[in-house]
Amino acid sequence: MSEPGSGPYRGIRRRCARQLPAGSRDRVRAGAGIGWHKDRPVFGDVAGVSLLSSCTFRLRRRTAKSFERSTLVAEPRSVYLLRGPSRTEWQHSIPGVESLRYSVTFRNVLEGGES
Repeated sequence: MSEPGSGPYRGIRRRCARQLPAGSRDRVRAGAGIGWHKDRPVFGDVAGVSLLSSCTFRLRRRTAKSFERSTLVAEPRSVYLLRGPSRTEWQHSIPGVESLRYSVTFRNVLEGGES
């Protein structure tokens, strides 16, 4: 398996970097997760690539009485895009992963924003 940003993933990184220049690469160890959050408002679209192992990608948004929820499995080499309501109205989280996973995330900075 190539490290994210090298080998076959270099092309993905280059293409995303043109439209989504603020990027990060994370190594997520077994058992680690990401709590509920929305990315900072300075960012517009958020795109990610899930590598090496799958993860459960959870989404929720507040309703009048509780939360509306949705869950999907991000398989290795899958890509997700948070844009529009999925970006501005929904929070997302990833519970602890079962095995080592890499995540490459790209964000565009909105005009007038700072990263």
